[in-house]
Amino acid sequence: MTSEDPTSTPADPLAPVREALLRQASADGVAAVAAARDQGMNRVEAARRQAERIVARAQADGERTARALVAPEIVSARRQAHEMVLAAQRRLYEELKNQSRSAALELRADPGYPQMMRALADRARAALGAGARIIQSPQGGVVGTRGSLRLDLTLPVLVDRALEDMGSEVRRLWTA
Repeated sequence: MTSEDPTSTPADPLAPVREALLRQASADGVAAVAAARDQGMNRVEAARRQAERIVARAQADGERTARALVAPEIVSARRQAHEMVLAAQRRLYEELKNQSRSAALELRADPGYPQMMRALADRARAALGAGARIIQSPQGGVVGTRGSLRLDLTLPVLVDRALEDMGSEVRRLWTA
């Protein structure tokens, strides 16, 4: 006669299915973010070329004006051109961020979204420890809290973090 441990849980026959669905949801999420990043980078590249043309025109205009003006005016024209470039870069970055966020929000309609939500909730619990409270966000993703600790794993925040992690790649768009 064998004694069974009443606290042990029986093997979950659906575990392989859940794992496969979670892997697929994760892969789909990565693919969606990659596609949004590629599309955003293409738009950023087109906008960068346009910004270069604008800067070239502004620089040419600035050089003509500089020849006729005193040194402080030359400095002012260069500063304006630089500010235009920075403003264009900022607009392009914001567009990339908005497009990436939109693509991430589309994950909510994906069949693998519930598995992704469980994975995010598990990640929050692992980071915050026992007693963590997990709340689903209307923006997609979850927010975990435990006492004064808070972990934001909402889709917009995850996109922002991914873009921050890609900082050097994004900056190369301005210098390429």
